[in-house]
Formats: sequence, structure tokens, C-alpha cells
Amino acid sequence: MPPNPTVSIAIVDDHTLFRKGLIRLIELVGSQYVIAFEADNGKDLQEKLLTFPAPDIILLDINMPQMDGYQTVQWLNEQPPTIVTGK
Repeated sequence: MPPNPTVSIAIVDDHTLFRKGLIRLIELVGSQYVIAFEADNGKDLQEKLLTFPAPDIILLDINMPQMDGYQTVQWLNEQPPTIVTGK
């Protein structure tokens, strides 16, 4: 049987306790899911996408300071695919 491919996930939320709880739930689901990184808001996500490989999935809060979820999705949609996919 072929090994399960891993799925990398970034979690973007300004509530640290919520992020940590979500990470714990994801870890309980299975080892094929790995947390690529965490970010406090959209601006923090932008910075981390410059240094970390792009995740397969971004779990994004809507209500955050500095750059909310709507603004972040708009920014992601305006970026060249190389920024969002890391390729």
C-alpha cells in the first residue's frame, strides 16, 4: 500500500488559544496532516509566505486586526500563482 501523502496546513487566527486547540484537533485526526505554520493575521501570513513553503490549505479567520480574512483572501487572489502555491 502506498504511503499517505502529507497535507500541510497554515492556521491564521489572532486568538492563540483557538489556534492551539485547532492544531491539537488536527493532530488527533491523523499523521498525514502537518501544521506548516501559524499566523496572527493576514499581514503575518504575507510575511510567513516569504519564508515558509506555501501550505496546501490555509484555515483563515475572518475577524482579525491589521488585515482581516476578507482582505487576506483578496490579497491571495491577486498574487501570482508562484506566491500562493510556492512553485
